Amino acid sequence: MIRIGFECALVFMLPALMYYGYKFMIGEMADTTTGKHKLVSEVLDEAPLGWLFAAGCALLVATLLAFTTLQESNLEKPYEPAVYKDGHIQQGTSK
Repeated sequence: MIRIGFECALVFMLPALMYYGYKFMIGEMADTTTGKHKLVSEVLDEAPLGWLFAAGCALLVATLLAFTTLQESNLEKPYEPAVYKDGHIQQGTSK
């Protein structure tokens, strides 16, 4: 369950990470007057956080909808677990 939470958090944070990477790639991570690198907090102060939040929510909802609708349900198919037979493990199967 924790893995699912981490995956959802990653998908939600993806727009902000892409924004930060874009700022890094175009060279806006350095202050133009002093030439020193900006802190992450300074870059995020200039970021459109409302739009990044909305994009993260939309991406997360789209991802969750895609996974729930595109995955095949195995409720009708019984699962036979793996068995140890004749010195070998035979894989479990769904009928």
